[in-house]
Amino acid sequence: MSKVRTAASFLKRFGLRRTLFYYDQRRLEKELPFSCFSLNALERDHLWKLAKKHPISFGKVGEEAEYWILQPEDATLASDFMAACSIRIAERKHRPAVVYTDLAVTGELSAEDKEILWETNLPGVGACHSCFFPDYGLETAEVLDYFGGSICVRSDWAKERALDTEEAIREALRNTALEEDDILHVDRVLSTQAHMVAFHKKQLLAPKETKPLVSIVIPNKDQVETLKSCLDSILELTAYPNYEVVIIENNSTEEATFAYYESLQDPVRVVTCVTDWNYSYINNYGVKSCQGDILLFLNNDTTVRSADWLDEMVSYVQREGVGAVGAKLYYPDETIQHGGVTVGIRGVAGHGYIGWPAASKGYLRRLELPQNVGAVTAACMMVPKDVFYQVGGFDEDMKVAFNDTDLCMKIRDAGYRIVLTPQVVLTHYESKSRGRDEQNAEKLERFNRESMTFQRRWFHQLRQGDPSYNVHLSYDNDNFEVKQLWT
Repeated sequence: MSKVRTAASFLKRFGLRRTLFYYDQRRLEKELPFSCFSLNALERDHLWKLAKKHPISFGKVGEEAEYWILQPEDATLASDFMAACSIRIAERKHRPAVVYTDLAVTGELSAEDKEILWETNLPGVGACHSCFFPDYGLETAEVLDYFGGSICVRSDWAKERALDTEEAIREALRNTALEEDDILHVDRVLSTQAHMVAFHKKQLLAPKETKPLVSIVIPNKDQVETLKSCLDSILELTAYPNYEVVIIENNSTEEATFAYYESLQDPVRVVTCVTDWNYSYINNYGVKSCQGDILLFLNNDTTVRSADWLDEMVSYVQREGVGAVGAKLYYPDETIQHGGVTVGIRGVAGHGYIGWPAASKGYLRRLELPQNVGAVTAACMMVPKDVFYQVGGFDEDMKVAFNDTDLCMKIRDAGYRIVLTPQVVLTHYESKSRGRDEQNAEKLERFNRESMTFQRRWFHQLRQGDPSYNVHLSYDNDNFEVKQLWT
């Protein structure tokens, strides 16, 4: 069997064991004990086949190699760093411009930093704070430095841009709106470093200064005081100059409700939808009466807390490639009700950080900084009207549960991004109008039926996992806990 050729001189400089380039599989198995926190046995076998078919060379910046390895001074690479990267690169149809991996921070962290990286104990590393990155997302990249650790960069990508130093390459990556095919995330802990993961403030997409008409869509059945609190907060606080509120009346029976409707004035109007309770149908029906190019689906049991809430959400929903924007929601007791939806939690989907204190930062500052997420709740969800119609709106077979997550999945499936902006905070008196699904057998049966519909429809995506999450984080709860893989 012929030897796979590569630039081998870098191995001595890096002080690394040879990882890819062996004469036969028996020698590979003898000389390469893969670490349990990176490659597994199946990947090892897969590696050997790919190594023969798609040899990939690695080197330092400036060397003749297909990929350059950028390694911080305080970082150490796992023995199978190159092997793991090689597998994932070879599996792609196109060679990515940059490869980043999960990492372990071994240095002492401040009390503040310990709030955003959980402490773990990794084989071969010991006690550390693990950084399990999400997949690359443009909005996340504006606040989270994906490229400050040990990464691989395709040498021709750097040469085309006349980048000949590590720092120049890193800065170019941080300041470039990269395409999905350009980025590869290897979700394995393949390096350690002493310094903390960095956060920054970048603007990768130019903002639009226009103020399009926003149609705020609010379904309602009676609950006059609840609806009044919601509308009063919008009308009294909202600074955004161009919006309308469309109340979708559904099966109210109390005289006080209709008397209140009569008192409403521009920019609020009421549209009547006569049907049994079906959240999806009611909202789809209401959208037909909306005049705005941007839709904001809002529960009647929410209240606005700041003047710039619409401005903030509109600034993101107008971005190229964004299909939905959500907000952070608090319960009345100032604990978190919604900090983004993770697709796959408990087999379907779940809100992150339910019940956490309002001041919580969240893993990798999810609760502080705008980031891409798997889905957001329609208790406060903004969607461009053309995107809403493109994906077919809400699925009317999903009357109550998971219809908002299903909509987000359709939006993502069409190639758009979902954004959570924690700068927008509302109070949510959850399910005050219709009650909770667990309260009686009929609602529970419907909830289970709609859960199964979601699971069947998005089976493949559920198996892949939420790209804004990480395979090392547990899908058994909503707390971003690290899986107990090594106990």
